[in-house]
Order: sequence, then C-alpha cells, then structure tokens
Amino acid sequence: MKKYMKSSKIKKIVVKCANFWMDEFEIDSEIFDDVYVEAATRAVEKRQAIPGFKVGVIIECWEKKDFTKPLKHICYNTYRVLINAGLYGKAEMMRTNFIKMYGTDLRNETLKGDNGTRTTDIQQSNSGSIGE
Repeated sequence: MKKYMKSSKIKKIVVKCANFWMDEFEIDSEIFDDVYVEAATRAVEKRQAIPGFKVGVIIECWEKKDFTKPLKHICYNTYRVLINAGLYGKAEMMRTNFIKMYGTDLRNETLKGDNGTRTTDIQQSNSGSIGE
C-alpha cells in the first residue's frame, strides 16, 4: 500500500508594520489555519533581536498577489501577535502604553479586524508604537 503526502499549498504572505518594516514569508496553508497570523508571528520573531526593533499597534498582512487589492489586506492586533511569538514583556509594554494614551486595553480587542477593513489612519499615526 502506497502512502502519499498531501501536496503543500504555499502562500506568499506580505507582512507590514506601519512604515517601520515589511517582509514576505512563504506559509503552508495545509499546516497553518491562519497563514497571516503565522507570517506576522514570524516577522516579529525575526526582528526581536534587532536593536531598536519597533512595532505599531497594527500589523497588516496580505497575499503577495493581492498587493494592489487593499480590501484583501487583513489587520492584526500586534499585542496578540507578540503574545503568540512569546514576546510577553514587549506585548505588556505596548498594552500599558496604549491604555495610558488612549484608555483602550489591547488585551480586550480582537486578534484581527474585519476582513476588508483597513485601518490606514491608525497605521499612519502609530502613536502607540514601541521600540527597545
């Protein structure tokens, strides 16, 4: 009896955090339920050791083929992405700063915005950004 592996379905995901940085990752959609949150997690993990590593409160993700289709871009709560990456101290620093500045607790906010909802004005201001 021959066994065959399922063919992988690799998606090229672009991850952008305001004007701080942008990356591209290949994620297998057969392995990960949410390829976007996996790519966002890999992006912050990649940068954690970089001096001056900065993030804003929103991380935007999309499939590379959808670059010119902003309604297909998905925004993620960076606090939750940092937790997923195991960066608890940085996540709590962001949460605390955001509460002080805006009175909103990022821990009580959802992981991602509604599909197709852009938060460009929040991304451009990035008042809640943190760096080391």
